Parts: sequence; structure tokens; C-alpha cells
Amino acid sequence: MFFIPTQEELKRGEVSDLYFKMTEQVLIGADKNPTVTMEVFTKSLPDPYNFGVISGLDDVASLLEGAPIDVYAMDEGSIFFSQEPILVIKGKYLDFATYEPEILGFLCESSGAASRAARMRLAVGPDKALYAFGTRRSHPASSIAKEKAALEGGFDGTSNVLAARLLGLNPVGTIPHALVLAFSTKDKPFNQEEAFRAYDQYAPKGAPRTILIDTFFTPRAEALIAAKALGDHLQGVRIDSGELDKEAEEVKWELSKLGLKVKVTLSGGLNEYKLEELASHADAFGVGNAVTDAPTIDFGMKICEVDGVPISKTGHLSGAKTVYRDQTNWIDYVLPEDKSFQSGKKMLTPLIKQGKIVKEQKKIKDVQEATLSQLFSLPAELKDLHTKSAPHVKFLPKL
Repeated sequence: MFFIPTQEELKRGEVSDLYFKMTEQVLIGADKNPTVTMEVFTKSLPDPYNFGVISGLDDVASLLEGAPIDVYAMDEGSIFFSQEPILVIKGKYLDFATYEPEILGFLCESSGAASRAARMRLAVGPDKALYAFGTRRSHPASSIAKEKAALEGGFDGTSNVLAARLLGLNPVGTIPHALVLAFSTKDKPFNQEEAFRAYDQYAPKGAPRTILIDTFFTPRAEALIAAKALGDHLQGVRIDSGELDKEAEEVKWELSKLGLKVKVTLSGGLNEYKLEELASHADAFGVGNAVTDAPTIDFGMKICEVDGVPISKTGHLSGAKTVYRDQTNWIDYVLPEDKSFQSGKKMLTPLIKQGKIVKEQKKIKDVQEATLSQLFSLPAELKDLHTKSAPHVKFLPKL
């Protein structure tokens, strides 16, 4: 067996912490089961993030479906800020208490990946292709969720075959160094040309003829070998090592002299800061570790109301709340739940009503488009990848 939970174990709330199980036992023994309001929010974002992108809500909805509770949430792919609630649960506490670690687990890790993906999208701009190559750097139990999160944060595709199938997409990818090495023989150890020809001959017809060009020689040298092997079939090249900006410019120069127009993809140790430097040198980028090791969002889940009485742990604000967004100035206003704002978009909308999912799950392309629209409408100080901006959340206890 694999050391991963089944869907049935998740739905039974077994991926929980012991103290929630003991809490259930104590409350049942004391015949105590209050109606509570609980909020999910983060006190702070990873430094120097100015915003986050929500991912994992689809899993939360599936987890809580059937429980006799109400859930309100921002949309999957929404930009959010620290201190504001992004999800609110209302119901009898024992109907969902055991799920707290699973809820936070879905949200913290996926939102972390989506948030960093959004920063990388800002780094390269709206027109360059970004592909998630992080599967080999992630436990299989979380790799699919992280690849989905990367797409929700603004990436264009994933190399993960199962993730792509579940999302209704085609996976992306070129060839590994292993394929080139597999054509090595004692008499001909450097046999890139035969490997490249074989790929062109036997790879599926619809697969892009993009060749990895840094196995044995310099990328410039192997680009010329690829051009000889594939001719005008060559659609792209990928460079995975070396001084990527210098290598890319040399490759483009040599191939253009042959009359070939190919797309250059760069990969290997890229993050948002390296992508900023390389954005003008390539057409596409493959990112692995920067997605899979993205800092998690430190969401917490806290009671703010018990049986209609506003109350909270020290350091948190009591009472049920709602959030309105000024979409022009990108200011979020947090108000008491029973108040309404004179303008702006209401951010917390029904996700589940009495156990039934009422917010339709969006297709990945729709989430991507919504995320990109938000990202590139942000003011300059929020798009800054290096400097923390002033807070964009305001609390209005009275109107």
C-alpha cells in the first residue's frame, strides 16, 4: 500500500489531529454542541508577498459536501490579503470539527503554490508560456494538487499526465536527457542526432517537436545537430543548464541564420527573480522546484461566534464578518456580517448551503483567465515582487 489517505478516510475526517478527536469526545460527553461561526484567514503572508491566490477550495467543498452546514468563500483563484477571512463556516461544531486539519491542509499548500505561481506569472508578463514541471520534486499524494494550483495561479500547462487528464488538458513536455543517453553506444557515445531523429519519427504526431539541447555539448552545438536531424520539423528547443540568457541568445542566432523560427524554452532552477532576468530571452519557461517548494500560506481557522454571541480567542476579532472589494483601488473592506458596503464586490459568497454545493466548480481555463485578469489589473505596488506594500485591507466596525 501507499502511505496516502483514501477518499473515504478523508471524508471520515481521519486525517485529523488527536486533539480534535478528544474535543469531540468531551463535547459529546458533556452534551455540548454549539452553533459556531469559524473563519479561515492568515495573519501574514510569506515575505515579501503582497497578496496571495486562493487554491484548494474545490477540495474543501468536496470534503464538506453532505455536512449540514453553510459555507461562504471567495472564489477559487481569487487574490486575497492577510487578515481578511477567505472562508467562513456556520453550523453545529461537531458536524465539522474533525475536518479542520484537512480543510487547512487543502488550502495552505495549494494556495502557497498558486500564490508563487502568480508571482512568476507577473515576472514574465502575460504573453510568455509557463509550464509546471514539478512532479518529480513532489510526493505523488500532493503533486496533482500543486500542479493544479500552479495553473490556477497563471501557468499555462503541466507535465503531469494525470493532473492534465483530470483537468481536461493535454500534458506538456519535451524529451529528457535519458532519451539522448539511451542512444549512446560504445562506438558512438555522443549520438544526439539519432536520438533526435527517432523522437521526430516515433513521438505522437501532435506532440511538439521540441528538443532538449544540452546533454553532451553546448546548447548552440546541439541546436545545430537538432536542426540537421529535424530540419523544418524542428519547432522548439529547451535549455536546462548553463548561463541561460547567453545560451538562449546564441541558439536563436544560429538557428535564425538557418532560416528556422523555433521557440526557446528555458528550465532549471527558475524562480520569480530569475524569471524576471530571463523574461526577454525566451518564449517559454519550465518551472519545477519553485512551485513544489513554495512557502505554504499560514492559514488558521478560528471561532468568532458561539450561539450568536461574538467571541474569539485573544488576538482575533470577534463576530461574523463579510468582505467587500473596491476593485478600482484594490482595497478590501472587512465589515460586520450584518452590514453592507455602499459599493464594491462582495467577496464571500455561498459555497455550501445545508450540505449542498451551490457554487459551480469552474473549469481550469476559466480560473486561469480570472486570475490573470486580477493580476494584471493590480496597482504597481502590489505587483512589486521585492518590496512589501502598505496593507490593502481596512476594518470598518461601524458605518
